Amino acid sequence: MKLPLLCQVIHLNALPQQPEGSRYIVAWGGGIREPEGGLGYVFDMSGKRTGRPIAWLQDGGFVHAVDGIISLVPDAEPAIGLARWRNKADSGRITVRLSDENVRQAAEYHQHGSAGYSFVEPICDLGRAYTAARVPFRELLAISFLAFSYLPTLAGSTDTLGRTMDDALTVFTQLPPADAVDALIAEVVSGARTSGFERYAALILADADPAAFRAVAARNEVSLRRLGSTGLFWLACDLSALNGEEFDTLMGMEAALNRLALMARRARENDSNALGASTMAYCADEDWRTLRSITNQTAPLLKGAAYGENSLRTLYGVAGARGGEWDLRTRFAGILERLALPYRLAYRFAVNAAAGEITVAAKVPAAQTMPRWARGAAGAGAKVVAAGSAAAGAGAAAAGESTPHDALAKLAAAEGLAPCGDHAEVAASAYALRLVAALAAAGFGSGAGVARVRVRLCTDRAFKQPVLAAEIDRTAYIMSIYDAVRKGTFSEPRLTWGATGLAELLQPGKLFYRLGERLGLEPIDGVGELTNPALSAAPGEASPELLELVQSSFDPDPARTQSLWLDERRLTPELAELLHADEVRELDVYHLGEDPYKERLAEAIKLSEPQPREAAQQLADLLEVMNLVDEVSGDCPAAEVEAAAEGEVATEPAPAAEPGADAATGVSDASVAAPDPAVATTGEPAAAGTPAAPAAPRRLYCSSGMARLAMSLDDPNPQARYRYVNDTRYDTLLALARLCIDNHDAAHGLAYAEQAIDLGPTSPRAYIVAATACADLGNLERAASLLKDALRYDLEPLSYTYTYYRLAFVLWRAGDPRVGLVCYERAMANPRLRQVAKQEMDELMAEAHIEHPFDADDAVAVLAATDIPIAPTDEMLGLVARAMIAAADAGFINLAYAYSRTLLDTVQSDVFSSAAASLAPWAE
Repeated sequence: MKLPLLCQVIHLNALPQQPEGSRYIVAWGGGIREPEGGLGYVFDMSGKRTGRPIAWLQDGGFVHAVDGIISLVPDAEPAIGLARWRNKADSGRITVRLSDENVRQAAEYHQHGSAGYSFVEPICDLGRAYTAARVPFRELLAISFLAFSYLPTLAGSTDTLGRTMDDALTVFTQLPPADAVDALIAEVVSGARTSGFERYAALILADADPAAFRAVAARNEVSLRRLGSTGLFWLACDLSALNGEEFDTLMGMEAALNRLALMARRARENDSNALGASTMAYCADEDWRTLRSITNQTAPLLKGAAYGENSLRTLYGVAGARGGEWDLRTRFAGILERLALPYRLAYRFAVNAAAGEITVAAKVPAAQTMPRWARGAAGAGAKVVAAGSAAAGAGAAAAGESTPHDALAKLAAAEGLAPCGDHAEVAASAYALRLVAALAAAGFGSGAGVARVRVRLCTDRAFKQPVLAAEIDRTAYIMSIYDAVRKGTFSEPRLTWGATGLAELLQPGKLFYRLGERLGLEPIDGVGELTNPALSAAPGEASPELLELVQSSFDPDPARTQSLWLDERRLTPELAELLHADEVRELDVYHLGEDPYKERLAEAIKLSEPQPREAAQQLADLLEVMNLVDEVSGDCPAAEVEAAAEGEVATEPAPAAEPGADAATGVSDASVAAPDPAVATTGEPAAAGTPAAPAAPRRLYCSSGMARLAMSLDDPNPQARYRYVNDTRYDTLLALARLCIDNHDAAHGLAYAEQAIDLGPTSPRAYIVAATACADLGNLERAASLLKDALRYDLEPLSYTYTYYRLAFVLWRAGDPRVGLVCYERAMANPRLRQVAKQEMDELMAEAHIEHPFDADDAVAVLAATDIPIAPTDEMLGLVARAMIAAADAGFINLAYAYSRTLLDTVQSDVFSSAAASLAPWAE
């Protein structure tokens, strides 16, 4: 239609996503017909005075999409709606209706009296003209309709490429990381990529020092992946091989990628992620928003996280106490792992559920990784570079500048960006203070029993150089800080660099930090004045708790995480019955004191090949000496010592040697078997059905802490207690066994190996030696049975895969190639055995005419059908989980940590790994 001459008109400025050559106005009055309460129409202009009505503006803050002039208010719901906040008469929200059921907030608005209205945090780029401008009410409605409803719909139906911000980020997972970064920068500089999002991506990646990043990638194996839980990027690398500067370089590049990922995610959630919908200036606004808004995601935690289900509270059918130590640790770890932060959260934490306290230490990002650009006034004559001319502009910039970064900086200035690197230190301080609020929210959201959260922010990965300490109790958090988190006060634009204002929001808690001349956080060592004396317990001084928190030697839980061998605490009745021990230190199998026989054993073993007879005699003498020492110390029955001195076996005699065998080796039958725990001190078996009298501790060898735990399965008597023997006694028996086997005396070798099994029934090495002896004696069935027994208790991958390898060969020789093949497949997981196992497996398949290996399900079925344990067995894993959770909930954190490390390979969860790490001594 043709607009009347006397109508009133507002000419609307162009929006970034607006098609080139299009023009829109608001027109009313002058005879233009509209329903009562109308404020005019939005026209899509095709000529100087001709255009098509596309929307009708209604008094009250509504916009209806129309196809022409109307006389009645449409029955359909409006496309745009404005609503004031109840507690803020001059502010409100702008919603867009995407469908009948989908109404979404697109922005907030603020009324500046008679000066007009402004947009607050819109979901898409409104361009320089409307980002901070104050406009009349009609213009506010019209721009809301165009930016949030009409233009996105138009772009979705006309954009044949259909590329989104997420599409632009896929290049980073398709190429090696350093190559992907350089490729994007080069394509933008050359003009091959022209969207505002891609140009801004190239700019901040160039700021992250691609040359230094490539140098780190060249010296280390660096890969890039996206996390399924948050969609963020993760640069995988052996971080222990990096120095501090290299680590910061890696984290700076990862942070740049994640800021882009968070921008793209917010745009996708708001259905405005088309590549052509954003300018560089809008991306800069969104970049700073990602830093400001890290507390927003923590607002719902207080109501939901502590009361929802916690899948890791139960492991292998064993459940921890709700609200207990293990439940609280896994809940807190789960929250931290799910936080979508622009900077990687390097952290460690400690929990004391009984005291209701969580302590968390985190590394703050370096100042040089902060965004370096912000929307600012353009230089004289500067114009926004339109998408259609971006290639020419970038190409010209590249031609006149020496580096790609210079070209990108010139392009940024042309788009209205100004450098803000001088604000980097205060920006890092502001981020750190927001991080305190986020960590506090995570802590209190982990459980209703959390009464206090302590935060220690550091500049190093070892958390030894603190720059900020905070202590916030639950009452202070709920009464004040939570309200600021819930309302989004921490993310307000006015506090972008507002370190002081953010500290005031945290005032109900105690803070200790120092700001330098440029308002950056400076190292603190526990002495000095507080930045704000009002935050301390005594004016001008930090509270004793805060002074402790900032010491480099700080340890939040030294008593409960001390070394096992030093821990004299008594176990709870439940743990004592489960673990067959009374005190924590009884479970340590590594600190047994000096082994006086170690050197003698080594000397005897050296003689095994050149002088087997002499070696055997030395080993037998060594056993006799150890038995005599046991008699002197009262740990060995006198009868056993007499038998040893006379060269007789204390229990069953060893089988007779093959003719000539003892002459070759000189091995006698002298050895010592472990005493029968069912025999009382009188030497008589206990009567059936009568309570077992307390017996002297049984001699026991354990190859590891897990072998000690496995005694809970091997020994049914919960009253059993043990006295550990040094490695030498066990190793001497195995050395004698191997010496016999190597010199064709497998019968004696088996006897010695069986005595080693009695001494260490849950340690696998003796079973393998005994199986070798049985195989040499032709008893393949017994050999296979021994190897199966070894698999029952073994939790060490390198060990049980070797046992599968030995079992595979035994079963092959025994005429069961199918089961042998499955065992070879299990052995292939061991990198040390992979080549030889593959060769033998190929020979077996050729000999047995088996064309293909078994798939995983069939392999498990074959093992189950032949009673071969699938190591690690569910029985052992369930025992470890029960011991770990019970120990954690009872406050024996050191014990829980020892057991948790075994489950890291089987419980594939970042949350579990984090919770397990929280059990470690703070000094590690």
